[in-house]
Amino acid sequence: MKKEHFSHISIHMCERHLYNRESELHLKLKHDLYFKFGQIFNVKMEYYLERIQQIPDLLIDDNHAVEIQLSKVSPTIILNRTKGYKKEGIDVTWLLKEEDLILRGNLLYLTQFHYAVMKDFVLYTVNDQLTVKRYVLLKNIEQNKWLFKIETIRYAEIFNHYCPLFSIETRSNDDLLSEIQKERNKRSYLNPTISLLYHLSLNTNHLPKFLYYMTPSERFINNNPLEWKLFLYHAAINKNYDFNQFVKSLSIRKVNGMSEYDIANRLLKEFKEIFRIANKISCIKV
Repeated sequence: MKKEHFSHISIHMCERHLYNRESELHLKLKHDLYFKFGQIFNVKMEYYLERIQQIPDLLIDDNHAVEIQLSKVSPTIILNRTKGYKKEGIDVTWLLKEEDLILRGNLLYLTQFHYAVMKDFVLYTVNDQLTVKRYVLLKNIEQNKWLFKIETIRYAEIFNHYCPLFSIETRSNDDLLSEIQKERNKRSYLNPTISLLYHLSLNTNHLPKFLYYMTPSERFINNNPLEWKLFLYHAAINKNYDFNQFVKSLSIRKVNGMSEYDIANRLLKEFKEIFRIANKISCIKV
């Protein structure tokens, strides 16, 4: 009589092995989490999804994949795997090592790899004690520096995912002047921010009010927060707006579930909103 056991698909069918040989810790976490999640859900370990040729570490209730990602790989690989799961109607959560997150004081520093594995600006980690934590990004301070909060969660809560709320915020005059000085310090005649300020004949003592607003979708781009707004303002004044040129002007982070066109459209919508708000406030002051 055959005893039940875990079986593995032939290695040539498993594209995971093209970029990652599982460590002893990876194997341990996968087996231990299989039993932990199995106390609550219907769980399959290394179940081969034939149509997309992918094998999640754990497949839970046939609609959620859990991937234990203990090594940093190309963001493109992560995004392609996530896209594959999406085609099958499967949501995916990537679990990282706590040590892979760069924490300095109250700031979390992210790489393109982190943007690829995050879900709605939330990162998940697991340690060798099987503790699962959720890192919620609260505010983008500068480029890849984020204010955040940490939550230790129960296994069932990994699927009670929520998206942190981002709203339009204002920046101080000192913040804007500091941002402009940083661009000047790069000493490049091709610097888009400085070039646009020049062509728009903008005096740093009297900057347009809409430049003082930070918008939610800025978190999707690497450009400084003035550059994309100045680009759209310049295009509006000169009546030469071109959507494709706008997309090309953006340095877009590779984020799950968002295309460059989605992000550009969001920014365009938010620009119209902050321009409306700024003009409304100006009218009230007059």
